[in-house]
Amino acid sequence: MGGNTSKNGPPQPSARDRAILDLKHQQDELNISRKRIQKVIDREMEMAKALIKQGKRKQAMLSLKKKKHQEQMLERVTQMLMNVEDLINSIDFAQRELEVFEALKEGKSVLQALNNEMKIEDVEKLMDDTRDAMDYQDEVSRAMEQVITAEDEADIEKELEEMLAAGKPAVAEADFPKVPDEMPQAVDSKQSLENTPGTEKGEKQAVPA
Repeated sequence: MGGNTSKNGPPQPSARDRAILDLKHQQDELNISRKRIQKVIDREMEMAKALIKQGKRKQAMLSLKKKKHQEQMLERVTQMLMNVEDLINSIDFAQRELEVFEALKEGKSVLQALNNEMKIEDVEKLMDDTRDAMDYQDEVSRAMEQVITAEDEADIEKELEEMLAAGKPAVAEADFPKVPDEMPQAVDSKQSLENTPGTEKGEKQAVPA
């Protein structure tokens, strides 16, 4: 339920809210009245039965008349209670209808704003431009197919492969030792000793102690 906001206090209930509260209060009061009247009807009925057993016909008749009067009151109270409940339900249903109406109105406004941003003329122009661009691309493709031969196609493929290869980073060669072209010859230890500078043939080197 909505209400009016007060600057100096809590929100104040609206007229609709107050009407619903009053109706619910009346509903509670009518329910209390129905229960009270039903108790009177039950009491008069029991009293009439007891008076009949005692042979007091007139007093029993009076209790039955009172019971009848209370039943008529109960019927009127019940009818008023039904009217109040129907009115509460009608107000509640009308409130739901109003909320749905407001939601539909808001949705219509949003949809209209979106439609204003996307006008049909702009959409048609965009579609036409797209078709023109596609048609132009098809014409270019057909023209290229007519001009470029199979040999040209092969050259283009080769050029593409070369460009791809040139774009790859070169792998650095590892600094491995150079492999000799000839196999190394075995050197005689004696001949090596003789050819050593500072020694003469047949002379032995002194071995330090």
